[in-house]
Amino acid sequence: MANVQQLQDTLEAQAPLIDALKKAFQNSKHSDLIIRCADNRWDVHKLIVCSQSPVLAKACEGAFKEAEEGLITLHEDDPWVVEAMLEFIYTLDFDDSYSDIAETPPIVFTVNLHMAADKFDIPGLRKLTALKFQAQALAEWKTAGFAEAAALVFNAGVAVEESLREIVVSIATKNAKQLLSQDEVGRCFHAVASATPALAVALWQRQVEGQTEDDAKVKESKRQGYKCPVPGCGAIKQTIDKDGINMCTYCGFVGRGWVSV
Repeated sequence: MANVQQLQDTLEAQAPLIDALKKAFQNSKHSDLIIRCADNRWDVHKLIVCSQSPVLAKACEGAFKEAEEGLITLHEDDPWVVEAMLEFIYTLDFDDSYSDIAETPPIVFTVNLHMAADKFDIPGLRKLTALKFQAQALAEWKTAGFAEAAALVFNAGVAVEESLREIVVSIATKNAKQLLSQDEVGRCFHAVASATPALAVALWQRQVEGQTEDDAKVKESKRQGYKCPVPGCGAIKQTIDKDGINMCTYCGFVGRGWVSV
């Protein structure tokens, strides 16, 4: 799986083309489609936008009102998320500072953008936000933003990739002592986990899986030792006197020849 650095290297190789598209995004010249969200308006190009999003392409086709007027109005979306999405469509990346403008924790903004990528069917943006989410989760797990993002991830259903939920559970399990403590961070995460059944269940399942794995390791360690040489017996002693005669308490064998297992 590619990481953020690999994607950035690819972008650098495509810099001349991306620079041209970025200029097109910033200039309404030759635009033939308007996208509106709240008080924001973007003059964009159908060829570029529709090639990246089948959802927007469908809205521009056939007898839809948007096709006739050359206008798409997004009533339910965050305008800063929409702008970041459109920037990605033109440049294959987005500015991380949008979260500051939107007054939203970076990791929460990334999840919202990830869900927008699902809504508008933009696989590349979905993949990039998943990668950025992983990096942000590792850096922000001690913040209230991580708890808020965890709730979003587990309440969004198929709108987010399963990998995001796995990241939350893995980090939360690794840092359970602090995230379930009585300090501010712990109280915040505990409140979110209590109010988000899917998250609570996932954490409980991971704990059970971990305990089962530990029990299996203990059981296996107890089996390590020396096996009785009598065919069909199979009894194991953890320690034996290699220079003396050992007795099998299971079959009654007395002698040497115990096999290390």
